[in-house]
Amino acid sequence: MKRGKKVFAAILVMVLMLSMGMTASATEQVQEGTEQEAAGNADTELSEEERLQQELDAVYALPVESNNIKGWPQGPGTYGEAAIVMEVETGSILYAKNIDVHHFPASITKVLTTLIALENGQFTDPVYFSHDCVAFLQPDEASIGMKEGNQISLEQALYATLLASANEAAYAVGDNVGKNAGHDYNWFVEQMNLRCQELGGANSNFVNTSGLHDPNHYTCARDMALISREMFRHPEFFTIAQTYEYKIPQSETTEEHIFQQHHKMMDSNDENYYEYVIGGKTGYTSDALSTLITMADNGSMQLVCVVLKTHGKNVYPDTKNLLEYCFTNFSKVAAADYETSEDIQAIGDVQAVASEGVQGVQGVETAAEAAAGTAEGAPETAEGAAGAAEGEPGAAAGTAGASGDGSGAAPDGSVTDDGSGGTADNSSGFVILPNGVEFKDLELEIIPDSDVSSEGTLEYRYSGNLMGSVRAVLSPSYLEKRAAKPESEAVEKDSPEKVKEKEKKVIGKDLLKDKTLLEKGILAAASVVLVILIITFVVLLVKGQRRRHK
Repeated sequence: MKRGKKVFAAILVMVLMLSMGMTASATEQVQEGTEQEAAGNADTELSEEERLQQELDAVYALPVESNNIKGWPQGPGTYGEAAIVMEVETGSILYAKNIDVHHFPASITKVLTTLIALENGQFTDPVYFSHDCVAFLQPDEASIGMKEGNQISLEQALYATLLASANEAAYAVGDNVGKNAGHDYNWFVEQMNLRCQELGGANSNFVNTSGLHDPNHYTCARDMALISREMFRHPEFFTIAQTYEYKIPQSETTEEHIFQQHHKMMDSNDENYYEYVIGGKTGYTSDALSTLITMADNGSMQLVCVVLKTHGKNVYPDTKNLLEYCFTNFSKVAAADYETSEDIQAIGDVQAVASEGVQGVQGVETAAEAAAGTAEGAPETAEGAAGAAEGEPGAAAGTAGASGDGSGAAPDGSVTDDGSGGTADNSSGFVILPNGVEFKDLELEIIPDSDVSSEGTLEYRYSGNLMGSVRAVLSPSYLEKRAAKPESEAVEKDSPEKVKEKEKKVIGKDLLKDKTLLEKGILAAASVVLVILIITFVVLLVKGQRRRHK
């Protein structure tokens, strides 16, 4: 009987402790609510102008992830909630601010629409405007006034889509290209999502060809940069994008339509004009705010800049600041000019090396030759290489070799990985050097094509971030070392059981991560109740056994 009283007393103590904990939790919640209410009252006291400035300051103060890389040139803040600058040929990301966070793209969606159209259609294909192509339009939405029954060419429809941002033209492009491929508009939208994923995009979902607001239509800065980079394979895109004014002439099937370029950085008469800009696309909705894609070429580097959810009238100043920052603080150099590793026999066109041998193959250098070239005065730092390349800015032709193929999102811990995984198709022969960083400071990883192949890819990284990748022929000495490597040095892979065990530990470790105070209180209360129930069950079980013995 005494033991029963003790157990009962213990249960009462536990219940009392649980009640005190829940009371404390409720008190904290009330205090938090009071503080939030006070903050809300303070906001109402601000004027509209002060409130907007406070909002701008908060967005500008958002962290720039690339600024946290040791030795990386410090980039400017932006009034956009996300921004990225990617070098086209290497895929290196030079500036990163919230690049994987979901945002609404608005009309920059039409760059992807154009990509799918160029890959699946011909300029001369007819584009017929059905009822569906025009029925959805609202009076305040961008349009050139196409009507049901009109017919133009795919080329004309793409001019309307990119220059005038005409939503009915974008719908008609998807509808007609889809039908010409034996499918429909929905198939075209599916291709948009698939193509984005093929390019390395992992944080996007597109549900229309125009970018008109839909809560399920979203993207991120990284994905839009990968899509924009792929456009460098299509010079016809730049022909359209660099046109200031375009006319669709009157015909038997449509009336005349004239429209102009919307990207102000390409208008030499506009205060936002920037001489190195060669293409881009504007976007705006009340939910997305201002979005902008801008391609630039200063003759040494080609850049893609994407800014999302820009507050106020800052989309063009922000973009110019980012482009200037990258052109000033980074340079592109040929890896063959600096690589001296004995593990590498030659850098360049490995197919040419395989068929003709290393000696005498144009454009391919041995590591020793590359070292000699460096010794003769080739600049090694980014500052020295900044003015090495020559060329006319604004030329889109000849850029089709830039690759955008990829598989999957960026590896964890690599802020500026382009998401393409550094595959052979992504190898350009060049690497990017930040100011103050020398080629010898880069981390080299040799990735053989197979266990028996003498060819492979060289990946160059700085603080874990991909700066470029190169195709190479591996030296006989490297191949011998690899063949002679003891099995004991081979990386031991975890068995499926060990993997599951590790996952369980991680799950247990992160159980309370990101939980609110109320959720933590509920979990604690549930744990206490479970303990009480177990104790009660044990006590009853012991009592029952004693009774049976009696």
